[in-house]
Amino acid sequence: MVNPTLTDGRSLSDFKLLKPAEQKLLDACRKGEIAYISEQEQRPTEATEENTISASFLRFLALGGDEHAPIHEKGVQIWGAWVEGELNFEGETLSHGLRLTYCHLNTTPNLRDSVVHGCLLFQVCHVEGLEADRMKCSGTVFLNCGFIATGEVSLAGAQIGGDLECSGSMLDGMNGYALLAENMTVAGMFFFLNLTVKGVVSLVSAKVGSLEDDLKSWPEGGLNLDGFVYDRLSGTTPKDAETRLKWLDKQLVSHAGLADDGKSFKPQPWRQLQKVLYDMGHMRDVRLVSIAFEDRRHLANLIGQAPESWNKTIARLYRKISRCFHCLYGVLLSYGYYSPSRLIVEMMIVWLACGIFYLGAARNGVFAPSNPLVFQNSEYDVCKADNEKAQAEMIKAAYGLPSVQGAGNWYLCKDLREEYTGFSPLAYSLDLILPLVDLQQENDWAPMIPTPEATWIDELKARSLKHVTRLVMWFEILFGWVSSLLLVAVVSGLTKRREE
Repeated sequence: MVNPTLTDGRSLSDFKLLKPAEQKLLDACRKGEIAYISEQEQRPTEATEENTISASFLRFLALGGDEHAPIHEKGVQIWGAWVEGELNFEGETLSHGLRLTYCHLNTTPNLRDSVVHGCLLFQVCHVEGLEADRMKCSGTVFLNCGFIATGEVSLAGAQIGGDLECSGSMLDGMNGYALLAENMTVAGMFFFLNLTVKGVVSLVSAKVGSLEDDLKSWPEGGLNLDGFVYDRLSGTTPKDAETRLKWLDKQLVSHAGLADDGKSFKPQPWRQLQKVLYDMGHMRDVRLVSIAFEDRRHLANLIGQAPESWNKTIARLYRKISRCFHCLYGVLLSYGYYSPSRLIVEMMIVWLACGIFYLGAARNGVFAPSNPLVFQNSEYDVCKADNEKAQAEMIKAAYGLPSVQGAGNWYLCKDLREEYTGFSPLAYSLDLILPLVDLQQENDWAPMIPTPEATWIDELKARSLKHVTRLVMWFEILFGWVSSLLLVAVVSGLTKRREE
């Protein structure tokens, strides 16, 4: 692509016979007025003698004209024209703004490496695409209100001093990029509302002051947000975590951690959203996004990554253990993003549930004193279910005769002396779930587990109440240790709540 020379198209005399629309434009530019080629609020559907302006003449005026065609400081303003030919401003400086409204351009305007002093407006215009890589525009860029691009709109590396307004447009990337805005900088606001987008939108390493958007405008599975930085969410932009998480899931599936085994997962968009919501004071949404981020890291197999130098077997084992603890951390404490109250409630539920279970087990004769001096003492034979004295007392009780209360059951047996610690199901459960607390229940009482089966498989198949009680105890002990360690970590500040 070759730029026009300095002697061709740089003076009014180079344009021998102006078309009617070009003469209107020349007169309007001298006065600082809008050149109404057509006053209808619609784009021309075809080129005619009355509505056509050559791209070379438009370029001549936009670059400042000459002494015979002085341009008002308001710049070039056109309404309802058909622009014929290639509009090329590559590497040029536009001293004033360029405003095109309801215009049809049958090629792709080229503003690569250009400098625009003022606003650049293609409002309600049709273009085949837009090349504005590394453009510097001091004002606002308007690609809105019915703007249609049937090719790639590229603003890669562009620096925009005002806003970038893309609302109400249709960007058709023709199976490619609909909007390529990598490394773009917008000092003001980026409006992305009510769009129809076909293709990929890439905002890699772009930076804008404010973002105002809606969920439906972003392409499904065609969004690249890696490195995209925005200072705030403004206006009617959804700020709730549920909507913003759906926005993140519109990224390329590999970037969202939903494919490629997590190798291409991009964490920066999640971190950026957390930071912005935190700065705006939406603390509940910060926590929800943070929890969802940890869940996505788990889904993307990014938990427990080991150095490549590790033995593969050890690395696999390390990953499995790390994923297990990460999962527990999420289930029990929401990765530390909520206060310990949730974990305390969970511990209370487990404590009460297990305590009720132990009460039923104790009434069915599962528990007995663990001190052999008590358990083997003949004075307490009536408390032993398999003892003749106990069986005799139980027969008396069955016939309504006076008998020892609780015979055959250590928990209910009245002959057990008061100086020995009595069994309390709730205290026993609390003793198990709080490993650093000694209520004298775990040491003084234990379930009577039958002799192990001949093989470990038979032992695993055993489902008696006594076996089940043992499993419940193991669960509560492990749950208690894990929960207590997490609780201590949170209270002591060892767990960092990553809200920024």
